[in-house]
Amino acid sequence: MLNKKLLVLFLVTGVGVIALTKHNQPSTQSTNFAETSTQQAKSGIHDQQIAAYTQGIKIDPQNTLAYSSRAGVYERLGQYDKAIADYTQIIALEPQNRFAYSSRAGAYQELKQYDKAIFDYTQAIKLDLDPKHTDAYWSRGNIYGQLKQYDKAISDYTQGIKIEPKFTLNYWSRSAVYVTLKQYDLAIADYTKALEIYPKGSIYYYCRGYAYRKSKQYNKAIADYNQAISITPKYAKAYQNRGDLYQELGNISQAKQDLEKAANLVAKQGKNHDTLSCSPFK
Repeated sequence: MLNKKLLVLFLVTGVGVIALTKHNQPSTQSTNFAETSTQQAKSGIHDQQIAAYTQGIKIDPQNTLAYSSRAGVYERLGQYDKAIADYTQIIALEPQNRFAYSSRAGAYQELKQYDKAIFDYTQAIKLDLDPKHTDAYWSRGNIYGQLKQYDKAISDYTQGIKIEPKFTLNYWSRSAVYVTLKQYDLAIADYTKALEIYPKGSIYYYCRGYAYRKSKQYNKAIADYNQAISITPKYAKAYQNRGDLYQELGNISQAKQDLEKAANLVAKQGKNHDTLSCSPFK
């Protein structure tokens, strides 16, 4: 039988489940998603969704699913204060809802209210009585990294790896801390592990290439940049770093070719060229 909360949403709108899986797992920024969201906003789809979820809440004020869905739309619009208000209402109705704490933490994080975000991620971790979710550890670790509390960041990523060994973002984030600390061997080991799990991860090749470069293993660095470009042919930062390395090594013609390619890609991609970065810290 259909859950009452779902039933209300389906009665009100046919788009009621769009945001339901938003916080099932952490996600990386996507250029395509950003473009789609912008197009939807221009066409008024988000306004329609908000109106529908608001009507659902009027019909059933206890409907946490409607609050969650509306909050997801607010987040896509960058209206984080409104999203926080909705997640807060969910927590008032369901104090044990770890996803609401984790989601509200993400909104606080976007507003750079890091103390509040850390508190909420910590609550989400405490409510995960049979630990199966690594998202709160990963996100809290990223805040610690942003705050340069590197020991705490490493601890969170390591705990996340214990819970979910195949979640590659924990390796990526922990290796970013290792690079910051100039512990390049440890960073390379983490990037290598991430690639064992996800061999098509061009970002992991690119970042491992950077770690190889910093540790003066230049041939391995070039090989990794080559692989990153092979997987993602329009990877501007990979061309840029490979070009810089060729320049260091005195291969001026190859450096010129790569740097020109990088510049052209940046001009076409704009700010989106920086999406595939080695650092999860905003």
